[in-house]
Amino acid sequence: MVTCHLCAPGERQYYSTSLALQIHLANVHNVATPCIPFCETLCTLRNYTTRFELHLHDRDIRGQDVTTFFHEYGHHLANVLRHFGFPLRYFATLKVELGRYTPDDELHLDIQYVSSRVFTVWSENDVQSVVTETATEIEQSLENRQSEGSGFFLFRIHSCIVNVGRLLPQLIGCSDFDLSAELKRKRRSLLNVNARLLEDEKNMCFAFSVIAGLHPAGGNDRDRASSYRPYLSEYVFPDTFPVTFPKDVEQFERTNGVTINVYGYDKEEKFVYPLKVAREEREKHVDLLLIDFHFVLISNFNALFQRRGYHHCKRCMTGFSDEGILADHMMLCRDQRVAKTVYPKKGETLSFSGEHLMSEVPFYCVYDFESILSPCLDKGNVYEDHIPSSFCLVVVRASDSHVVQKHIFRGRNCVEVFMNLLRRLHDEILGWIHVIAPIEMTEGDKRQDSAATHCNICKEPFTKRVAVRDHDHVSGQYRQTLCQSCNLKLRVPPQNSDHCAQCQLRLEFYPISLTSARKN
Repeated sequence: MVTCHLCAPGERQYYSTSLALQIHLANVHNVATPCIPFCETLCTLRNYTTRFELHLHDRDIRGQDVTTFFHEYGHHLANVLRHFGFPLRYFATLKVELGRYTPDDELHLDIQYVSSRVFTVWSENDVQSVVTETATEIEQSLENRQSEGSGFFLFRIHSCIVNVGRLLPQLIGCSDFDLSAELKRKRRSLLNVNARLLEDEKNMCFAFSVIAGLHPAGGNDRDRASSYRPYLSEYVFPDTFPVTFPKDVEQFERTNGVTINVYGYDKEEKFVYPLKVAREEREKHVDLLLIDFHFVLISNFNALFQRRGYHHCKRCMTGFSDEGILADHMMLCRDQRVAKTVYPKKGETLSFSGEHLMSEVPFYCVYDFESILSPCLDKGNVYEDHIPSSFCLVVVRASDSHVVQKHIFRGRNCVEVFMNLLRRLHDEILGWIHVIAPIEMTEGDKRQDSAATHCNICKEPFTKRVAVRDHDHVSGQYRQTLCQSCNLKLRVPPQNSDHCAQCQLRLEFYPISLTSARKN
């Protein structure tokens, strides 16, 4: 069942079929028929993007699973894209309700939004593939949230929000272009084919740059169009120039079996950065520089950079002194998004702001289970079961690795005893943590405290900040002298105190899986 969210909250009705909703929307709200059950809503960026929404009824079983939702409504999303017109860019967001059980066995519900990345759709041929990718990305993102130890699970899907914007493709190809002074000095690495161009060839910088890379000319004829004109008929180029980037460039790659990397240039900072990089370079490969709506051939990629003799990664621009090191780097970099690595400038400083993450857990538990192998003759290829028979658990104080408690139990009900022990230790350890022991200082500690001039964490002098003594709240031992701000931040994160309870709660809801030996 779907509802009309365009009606006032007190006047909303639910419709069992899309046809019934379609009639209501067309008659009452004048909504375009091809978009139903998605409806266009008001958007603060109305002049730039259009927003479509689909709202589900609370009892709609299609909203209980992401895969089922996109299986049922994916074609409606595709119709929205077709209705909007191509080319376009869009992203989809699911408003979901996630649930989890608290240590008190209460169901806690939380509203969250899960979005896909922004997709570019050039034509009707791309619609089905991007809708499938949208569903896969959102489902994967939701699974990642549930697998991070939060204990959340999908309770239901409230709505789907689609933001669509018109794409104005960038046209590359200008009739009058000249390299800047600093780029003209890089004659070993850049080639601008701009000599002896015919009148109808002045916007064909893409074609001549690609041909110059695939069929290089020598001597003084390198920048002359006449050196490359005979090869134009050997490749299928776009029908019109200037070309659209990246659509026409990608189409040329697919049609001609060529890979092309495209890089941009920052005039102010004077550095090259990647725009489009092929994952695997084919035998026919070209590197192009895009600057001021004009393509220039990169004839020698490494010569673009100041440090000579270095081999640079084409994905992140990092330089290496040896090709072997670059090859090892590429094994890691090829799966990452293309980007230029930028480091802080000289004189700039970075500050650490995670003081609250520096405190270690005061106590931790280490345990081990033992099992008895029981023959099993009636389970196919399984020939023995592992039956828990005993466990050992020790509670360790983190500050000095001292074993505070040790528990050993043997018996058939060892799992039940273990769970009860965890509950008891949870309450007991919380009591230890909440009792703060007074500070104990030796003569050496007092001398160290008197000699301290800077905070050990933020490194600020105590002339600007108030100095305080930091100590272990469990043992009372003096640790260091900090500023008052850092000392207040240096505490055990509150989620650590409940970690034990959360773990035993998850063990209750997810039965322990015992490994069984199998026949080969």
